[in-house]
Amino acid sequence: MRELNPTLRELAKRCQTILDSVRSTSTACNEASTRTQIEYIKQAKQLLARAKQLEGGLYRAVQATTSISTFRKRLAALVYFLNDEHAQLIRELSQPVIPAPEVLHLRLGRVENQRELITPAAR
Repeated sequence: MRELNPTLRELAKRCQTILDSVRSTSTACNEASTRTQIEYIKQAKQLLARAKQLEGGLYRAVQATTSISTFRKRLAALVYFLNDEHAQLIRELSQPVIPAPEVLHLRLGRVENQRELITPAAR
C-alpha cells in the first residue's frame, strides 16, 4: 500500500499540471461568489441526474436549450463542479490512509487484547 500511495500522488500531480496548462485563464472559478458556487454545484448535479435519463447523456443534457447564455452557464457550472471535485480528490489523496488518532486507537486496542491474553494465563 505504501508503494501505491506515492505513485498515486505522482499521477495526481501530473494530472494537475496538465489541467493547469489546459485550463483557460478566462475560467476564474475561484473568483465566483459563494452563492454562485452553490448554484454551479446544484446545476451541475441536476445536469448529471438528467444525463442519466437522456439518451444522449451529458452532451444532450447540456445542449437541451435554445439560449446561448443558459448553455454557457451550464458549461461554467460543469467546469466549476469538475474542478471542485478534482480539488477534493487531491486533498483526500494527500491525507494519510488512516488518520493518526485512529492508528493510536488501534494500537491501544491491540495492547489491551494482548494483556487480556496474558493475564488469564498467568493466573
